[in-house]
Amino acid sequence: MRNLRNHLRDALSAIPAAEAAEYDDLRKRLDYTVELGLRVIELVSPQLAPIDGWPLFGGYPFSRARGLVAGGPDDRLRRILRAARYHLESMHRREVWRSALLRYRHLPERDRAYDFAESLAWPAVRKQPSLAAHRLEMYDALLSSAPPFTTSRITIADPGPHLFHGRTIGAQHITIPEDLPPPVNSRLPLEPQHLQEPFNQPVESLRQTAKKMAELDQPNQGQSKALTDWESRYLGMQLSTLDEESGRFAKADRLVVDGLLNLIGIPGVGKSTLRDILATHAVAELGQRVVLVVGDVAEALRVAQGFNKLREAADRKIEEGVKAYTGWDRLHAIPLIGASTRDQHTRRLHRRLRQVSPLPLLHQDAAFAYLSTACPLSALRGAEADGPLPYQEAPCQSLIPLDHPPKGANPRPTSRRRSGSPGGDVRSGATVRGTMPHEGSARRPSGSPLLRLSRSRRCPFSRTLNASATWSWPAGPQTY
Repeated sequence: MRNLRNHLRDALSAIPAAEAAEYDDLRKRLDYTVELGLRVIELVSPQLAPIDGWPLFGGYPFSRARGLVAGGPDDRLRRILRAARYHLESMHRREVWRSALLRYRHLPERDRAYDFAESLAWPAVRKQPSLAAHRLEMYDALLSSAPPFTTSRITIADPGPHLFHGRTIGAQHITIPEDLPPPVNSRLPLEPQHLQEPFNQPVESLRQTAKKMAELDQPNQGQSKALTDWESRYLGMQLSTLDEESGRFAKADRLVVDGLLNLIGIPGVGKSTLRDILATHAVAELGQRVVLVVGDVAEALRVAQGFNKLREAADRKIEEGVKAYTGWDRLHAIPLIGASTRDQHTRRLHRRLRQVSPLPLLHQDAAFAYLSTACPLSALRGAEADGPLPYQEAPCQSLIPLDHPPKGANPRPTSRRRSGSPGGDVRSGATVRGTMPHEGSARRPSGSPLLRLSRSRRCPFSRTLNASATWSWPAGPQTY
């Protein structure tokens, strides 16, 4: 998500401090998105009526179709519209925009930077407002860049005793050991590092990539040879592109992907085959990064296994000295799967493998590496743990650190614990009764040591495991 509030605050620095204070007071009765939208209309086409500006705010290329905006991705007006849509997304419907314009027109003239007819059919006229006279400079600052991403700081739990609370297991204690590996910094750059060049490759090079894929991809036991014969699958389809001059499809000798490209064809014609060949060619031959969005988790796992199988075979070829596969070791595929439904997908995978073997312990599949529901903290829980830790109860971001009990304390052990109450320090047997504790709100029974509760911490195992299993990529571009 984008942080619009911080973006607006940073843009206020473009005007004098006195005017910024006036504008803050003015925003109590002025919707800044209306004047920002009118400023966008003025920059794109001054002859455009205010009521006709709403199609510019939704992100769709209506302005390009009408001829108002032309040029490449670096065109100034295209960058203005791209930045404006974050603030004006709520105004991309005609009636919403019309109602906002009418409310704006009824404001006092000294508060408004634009004036227009009540019919909204004539171009707006810019004027000098009495309050925050240089506010247009602030709007230009908003339109010069996209709002920053909303980020949140993650605090990793330190070694020592911690408490967490589950909906079905109550409160339990965990002692995090000292000898954990340091957390891996797995943050990715939120902004694009460079503009991607258009994909422009001869069709013959794609056939050569399909031939290499066929040499690497050997069928598994019980798998049809036709599924791994990528060259035959590629030759079995015909790629045609649209000729803009004639308006007809013609057999292509080059494939150019510059922006959005639609592949159309009947089921089984080879759209997914071309997708996988294009992804392999872009990563292995061109060193690019590729993101594939598929329909379900099962398809994501299948596609990722296919790419990783090709990479493993290419690694063996490279070790044998085959130079034709140089660069194919970059073909790492990682499925990005949400954590909330991982348990459900694990059961589905076991259900499919049950057709081969009815015993779950005999089920083997590479997809289990991405669907593990094991929690390393389960083995570190205290004596109150009476069974495996349910996956949904794993304290990945809800660990509460506890201070060590003071020396010389003689707590009174107790075995009684209310339902839903947080337990006590495992080593001392003390119990802190009450509801789920917040900072400074816990009560302690008589004779028990005082345990200070502070804000939740994130499990250090989750950061380490996620870094090694999902985000710690080898050097070089990947496919996932």
